[in-house]
Amino acid sequence: MAHLDGYVPNCRTLATLNQRPSPRAIELFQSPAEFLMAIHDAVESHGSQYIHTGIPHGNINSYTVWLGTSSVCSNKMGILMESNVQQKLFQSVNRLSETVLKEKPTARLDYVDDLESFYYLIAWLAMTYTDGGIQLARASYPPKLAAWAAFPESHQSVLEKRIMLEGSGFSEYFKATKTCVGGKKYVKIFYNLLRSLHTLLKLKYIEKSKGNLDHLEFYSVLNFYDKYLHFLKIAIEKTKVVAREYSGAW
Repeated sequence: MAHLDGYVPNCRTLATLNQRPSPRAIELFQSPAEFLMAIHDAVESHGSQYIHTGIPHGNINSYTVWLGTSSVCSNKMGILMESNVQQKLFQSVNRLSETVLKEKPTARLDYVDDLESFYYLIAWLAMTYTDGGIQLARASYPPKLAAWAAFPESHQSVLEKRIMLEGSGFSEYFKATKTCVGGKKYVKIFYNLLRSLHTLLKLKYIEKSKGNLDHLEFYSVLNFYDKYLHFLKIAIEKTKVVAREYSGAW
């Protein structure tokens, strides 16, 4: 992958050379708020770079979104990097339709595809982890997510992913479950977050599939990022409130 200005190519090397703490894998979050803040910062960085260059990142996954530290790379909660590792589990429907289903693309890949990948990453962390670094056994995953995790490159998985994107998204899972990352007290927060993000993404996916390119206009891009970040901020603040309520620290 060609290096894009603003995306850190190898933070671990820089941190080691300077004897500073290195960033942590996104899966090692210590609270729901921490990983959501990391996602927020990564999306914010992505937006800045896309608006500046017009080039999508093209590889949003658990190897490119990291938790930040007080290091030479960033003092923010999240860092967006590059990686040679590709994870089809998090790739957009448009990309998989071309690479797996061998369909003729209806629109070129752009920022919406990357933000769709962020959506899948949020859902993955919310539904397959109980706490930072503690992942559920695959048998405990929601059935659809378990199938995608096992066979992300299968035609069936891609078709089901498309149906999900065109339908109700992941939020319906949270209507039927009493557990998610951090416990059932966070279920409503993630239900609302995933529903809101899915509504944004579904609309743009449908527009793109019809050949409508209005989403590429400058103010449309800004508006999309603003809404996406707004929904993340709401979820972050609510997770902090819940954490304080249950810890008794006000």
